[in-house]
Amino acid sequence: MHLLALSTLVLATATLASGCGGNGNTKPAAVIPVEAIERAFPAKDELHALIKARVDAKRASGLVVGVREADGTHTIVAYGDAGPGAKPLGPKSVFEIGSISKSFTGVLLAEMAAKGEVALEDTVQKHAHEGVTIPKLGEQPMRLVDLATHMSGLPRLPANLVPADESNPYAEYTEELLHEFLNGFTPQREVGAEHEYSNLATGLLGHVLGNAAGSDWTTLVKTRILAPLGMSMSGVALDENMQTHLALGHGPEGAVAPNWDFGSLTAAGALRSNAEDMLRYVDANLGDAPEGLFAAMQTSHRPLVEAGPNMKVGLHWFVKTEHGHTIVWHNGGTGGYRTFVAFDPDRKIGVVVLENSSHGSDDIGFHLLDKESPLAEAPTVHKEVTLASEILATYVGVYELNPSFHLNITLLDGALYSQATNQPMVPIFAKSETEFFLKVVEAQLTFVRDSEQGVTGLVLNQGGATINAKRLVGEAAQKAIASIAGPERKEVTVAKAVLKEYEGTYQLNPSFKIVVTIKDGGLQVQATNQPRVSIFAESESKFFFKVVDAQISFVRDSGGKVTSLLLHQGGMDQTATKVK
Repeated sequence: MHLLALSTLVLATATLASGCGGNGNTKPAAVIPVEAIERAFPAKDELHALIKARVDAKRASGLVVGVREADGTHTIVAYGDAGPGAKPLGPKSVFEIGSISKSFTGVLLAEMAAKGEVALEDTVQKHAHEGVTIPKLGEQPMRLVDLATHMSGLPRLPANLVPADESNPYAEYTEELLHEFLNGFTPQREVGAEHEYSNLATGLLGHVLGNAAGSDWTTLVKTRILAPLGMSMSGVALDENMQTHLALGHGPEGAVAPNWDFGSLTAAGALRSNAEDMLRYVDANLGDAPEGLFAAMQTSHRPLVEAGPNMKVGLHWFVKTEHGHTIVWHNGGTGGYRTFVAFDPDRKIGVVVLENSSHGSDDIGFHLLDKESPLAEAPTVHKEVTLASEILATYVGVYELNPSFHLNITLLDGALYSQATNQPMVPIFAKSETEFFLKVVEAQLTFVRDSEQGVTGLVLNQGGATINAKRLVGEAAQKAIASIAGPERKEVTVAKAVLKEYEGTYQLNPSFKIVVTIKDGGLQVQATNQPRVSIFAESESKFFFKVVDAQISFVRDSGGKVTSLLLHQGGMDQTATKVK
């Protein structure tokens, strides 16, 4: 995927878990003699050595990997630390599978469509809850298939998702808040215009599917997918048996991370499961399922929309075609877990990778299915250096990785930022005069200079791939910047005395405040648990961010006193009262 795509928003001491050999060959060959099958995967001891090396290098807290051979046999290996007080890692260890839950939502949509309960082309409005108006820009209404292919025009997250607890960010996002957002949102582009991965869209899809069936997503997934497949250790709620086998998640610094709850966005990432059950899910997607359910799964695999180089998306399933293989896959991530499931429908093989830390091991899954897909190298520890603003300014510009994917490099508050197409702006850090690295993902940028023309391009290194990007100039650069950063805004100067009146603390809700201060002749804002960033005036009372598509308007009472601000972001207007 593109830079930062599908990313979410260690290390305990590795110990060899009992039962790490897995369940061996749990399913006998049904038709084809075992001796006639060429084994697709390494032997059990080699699989174990692979994940042991990853954990021992402190690139994961613990790993459970399961593979399915073409004859239907399973092998599961486990290694690492399940967390204090938890049962040792093994085939039954339960993990949060995060966004892999979206693939269940895609299957559910296909299953309900096959039964005539909904149609893929139905408008979302047709199945929306009473009192909810589904947003629309232009003539094309939002359809169920648009939600499932991330073509709806909805943002990744709703603007009114303001976590009271950052360690469990979705927990208090209620149905009422979801409806409030939808009723107030103005899309920035038409349905079908661009592919943008959206937790909001999937959460909404689960919401309306439940409404169409007179039920809810959790019940539908349990009764129509989990129960028929015998996935008794999978679900949203942790029953006693699942709780007993729960592997504790770990955050980036190695501390145990709280489990996540998903409120009204359950369909986007709320499921928990284990390797045994997830291999049953792989089996089902490859044909070992009730006839109607398998037909729905096949429908969900069918690629419908371009989603990047060598990548398409069906009903939530991503389909990667590379090196002569077609791989259907999805990954997931919550606060303390990273997970991956994939299978090759032609070779009838599949992989499950479950990790109880936040590093991610997708590369192991892809490599096991495709030997030409490389294993990720160990992250490099970069030493940050300081560069003069004059040097940083020479790198400002837009760089084309391919005709539909660009990086916009900007200089703000003395630091460089990179913004990729359809992705947020993130800081980049110098390790030499021309080499930079990202901290939010393992990626590096190297700027290329020409002795006569100055900076002419950059090289992106990420996930084992090296991509050259040329620097755009003139009209091409302006067009690319507009597609990345939204409408261009003209900055104006505001008197310092006026800016002084805006200083203070503004309360959006009891747990979320925005502090406004003056620095270097301009305004800076800092929201609860977020970094301080500059905002720029486009009029005396209206300001805009450059690091995100958002604006702030300051509001005065009849006497001219500043009493509040209005935050406009993601199509929503939210008022924050000045309290200090």
